[in-house]
Amino acid sequence: MVVKKYLVRDMPEALVRIKKDLGPEAVIISSYRVPAKGLKGLFVRQLEVTAALDDQRENKYFGRVGASGRLVDQAGRHLPGDTLPPAPGVTAGPRGGGPETGWWNLVPRLVRSLPGGGPEDHRPVPSAGPANKWRRHLAALQLSEDLVELVLDGVQAGPEDYLRCRLEQRLAGWCQRYCAGGSDSRVVVLTGPSGTGKTTSLIKLAAGDVLFREEKVAIVSLTGSQRSGGDSALRHWARLLDVPFAVAGDPEELSRVLAGWGGVERFYLDTPADPFYRAGKLLELAGFLSQVRDPEVLLVLSATTRDGDLMRAVAQVSRFAVSGLVLTKVDEASSLGPVLSLLPRLARPLAYLGSGREVPDDLQPAGGALLASLLLGGAGCDGESAGGLLAAR
Repeated sequence: MVVKKYLVRDMPEALVRIKKDLGPEAVIISSYRVPAKGLKGLFVRQLEVTAALDDQRENKYFGRVGASGRLVDQAGRHLPGDTLPPAPGVTAGPRGGGPETGWWNLVPRLVRSLPGGGPEDHRPVPSAGPANKWRRHLAALQLSEDLVELVLDGVQAGPEDYLRCRLEQRLAGWCQRYCAGGSDSRVVVLTGPSGTGKTTSLIKLAAGDVLFREEKVAIVSLTGSQRSGGDSALRHWARLLDVPFAVAGDPEELSRVLAGWGGVERFYLDTPADPFYRAGKLLELAGFLSQVRDPEVLLVLSATTRDGDLMRAVAQVSRFAVSGLVLTKVDEASSLGPVLSLLPRLARPLAYLGSGREVPDDLQPAGGALLASLLLGGAGCDGESAGGLLAAR
């Protein structure tokens, strides 16, 4: 029995390291949050994961990746149906976020080695049994009928765990098409209706840049004709993070602030929330953005918001080049099904998912695997309980 402990930022990073060190047969036996060492421990908690491998036990389902990049059994024989190329390396999430797509690319190879997973086996899912069970389950999660049928279409029959992994994989692949990539913009602007956690999300992003990437950032509050109630929180966190803070009441003042702090690598601009839907306030925001070259504009929305209000918020900012969406309060939503079903109509990619008030842990880059795990719940293909990536923090 081989037992190893890992100190990581999140579970996807742990899975990558565990699979690299111990292989796909390793199991996670415990995980919990611990303070980071040094000064970072005041703000950051790391995830301590303990994994074990019984090197005397042969797994009847999962082989290992041989030198050729194909799955082989314990005797070194190629497993049938595995013609996939070697999994690519881990890629980073938006602006250097945690690993998201790389570790998930291991799953197709593992699934193909399960009974019924090879290309020579084309048995369809029976009309009765597991398929109907999952159809009812996905409908209960408030996924649209079209998306349910898309996920179930062509999935082969097999054991219950295998079927769940295939469905989660297909859902993750679909969601990944609507997730944002990275951005190198020097100015990041957060806007959105009141009560969505816009200011808190900005603080988490700024803290992540300072603590994890050691970048020089500055925080600016755009007040316009209305004093922002979030200024006190922004001032407080600017002092804790030891970063500059300024209030800009008009576009000219913002221009002076941006020009005056030449050494800053990234500016975070917080906008007034109320009244978000008034034309006058949107014109004020347009005036501020006119002073910024190629800003990254993030629209912050709550996962608990009704479908019609989500669409209305996106329509209101259609005049701006919105880079992506920040979806907050994921832990408070009864299901992510309605939001996921709306992604094609929102016409804006998901950039971040937020849950809770922990700074900066409770904001993560959005990714297909994370969204699928959060939606389906339970123990997923990666061994992580759905919601554990966010809500358990």
